[in-house]
Amino acid sequence: MFIKPTEKQLNQWCEIYIPDQDFFFVKESALEIIEHYITGEKLYTRKSFFSEPNYTNQNLNNSYMYWALSEEMTHVLVASHDWITGLPEEVRVYLLELQTTLRKGLIFPKEILPTSITIPDEYVHHVQGSDYVVIQGALWQSFSIEDKRSIMSAYAQLWDQWHSLPLPDTAPVNLKKYANTFSSSHGANCLAATTYGITSDENLVHCWMTEDEFSAVLKRAAYESSDSIQEPGDVLVFEDKQGVIQHAAFHIGDSLYFNKNGQMFFNPWKVVHWEDLLSEWGHLNQISYRKGMSKEKVRP
Repeated sequence: MFIKPTEKQLNQWCEIYIPDQDFFFVKESALEIIEHYITGEKLYTRKSFFSEPNYTNQNLNNSYMYWALSEEMTHVLVASHDWITGLPEEVRVYLLELQTTLRKGLIFPKEILPTSITIPDEYVHHVQGSDYVVIQGALWQSFSIEDKRSIMSAYAQLWDQWHSLPLPDTAPVNLKKYANTFSSSHGANCLAATTYGITSDENLVHCWMTEDEFSAVLKRAAYESSDSIQEPGDVLVFEDKQGVIQHAAFHIGDSLYFNKNGQMFFNPWKVVHWEDLLSEWGHLNQISYRKGMSKEKVRP
């Protein structure tokens, strides 16, 4: 079945995903090129930037994909949206091109932008055989709301397909509110979704849950590892070789799972088949958990 965010959610995504300030990630050698143009802007070292509480929130983390920043990045420049438009063209081109080598967030494939939009050449850069557009505040604000929605819809589907399986009538009642829907905010991850399947606690479904918190939930709910074929209400956990939980999903029954593939609002809560979980997470070790069982291993 086809699923999609509501129009209200899509509008919220368009507002949230592009921050109200620009963040330019630079390396040491770039400082001598841009420092002459830094007046009221804020320049941080990598360490000091990530020590600032205002810059470590879920919105910025997901927009700029902090986890994928290059090790070459040594500084972060925080500026107003119009700052870059006042730079000499050669400096502007250099700084925007630098973003494509140091970050992955807010770098959109040019092919997902409507052909009716005119993109200034300095924002378009050729990377590994494809053209990408560096999204920056002033550029984004120049787009119509219709174009913003179109871009955001296309970009979201690069993260997670807008196709799902219907929620069975026999599924737990609490899942009906969230299954095959999207969130308006970042943060809710797979562990929180699985916890919601176990507890029905809506205070937890929207949170970013840590591995330790999730393990504590399993313990409090008397879930133990099991080698039996999965039954409704069981939990399927995927761990790496170090035993760190990388993913989890709640078994609805008939090899169907209540699942969320990431912490971004692009990742919906949806119903997936066991084979879909394997295609995404099958390279990891699988452990099944059941309420009140003693330790065993997994089969779907």
